[in-house]
Amino acid sequence: MTAPIFCPDSLDFGTVSDWASVLCTVAAAAIAVLGSFKLWNNQLKKRSDSLEATAVAIFRNVYDRLIEFEAFTNFDEWRRYAGNVNSGLIATDEAAWKAHKEAVLSAISAHLVSLDLALKNFEAIQGNLYDVSRERIETMLRLHGFIGGAPSQIRRIQSFWAEADCGMGPVVLPEEFRYVLSRGIAGGAYFLNKLDCAGRKRAQDFEPIEDELRRLHREHG
Repeated sequence: MTAPIFCPDSLDFGTVSDWASVLCTVAAAAIAVLGSFKLWNNQLKKRSDSLEATAVAIFRNVYDRLIEFEAFTNFDEWRRYAGNVNSGLIATDEAAWKAHKEAVLSAISAHLVSLDLALKNFEAIQGNLYDVSRERIETMLRLHGFIGGAPSQIRRIQSFWAEADCGMGPVVLPEEFRYVLSRGIAGGAYFLNKLDCAGRKRAQDFEPIEDELRRLHREHG
């Protein structure tokens, strides 16, 4: 019996051509998917960068309001500001004392609303902070937690200020509350400097506290 002769003409070149077409289609699809993924990833990064900038701006605004609040609880500082803004319209000391008390109470109410919005706004965006370094995320979370303690302290100041008598002179913030405000501002300056490198001088007042906290973490962590 004669063995079958291999004949090139018997190959199904049409099938080979179909496979080549399939491979080209798959490769093109893969390239399209990779391209779409890269575009999607870039869009996420841009969104993350934008949200990170928003988060820092939220915290910076809270810090700036705290600076103003601390300054305005000082009668002389507030009167200088009010005089410059209103061309010295406050006629008598008694009227100025009363106006000062009312102005600080209004500032406290506004600041409490601002704090509440800042905390909620950060909580709403923190899950979308892609490609943000671990160190910066930790700094934001610590700053968020630090600011979270501010409303209760400011409400204590609010209670004192509302009950204070300004009939014999301007309301003066007790040393206890001045210390709390000062430490709060120092902490805000410390964490914000890590985020925007603005070099706020008040941060140095918080550095000994942070050094001691790091020591506790090392020894007891």
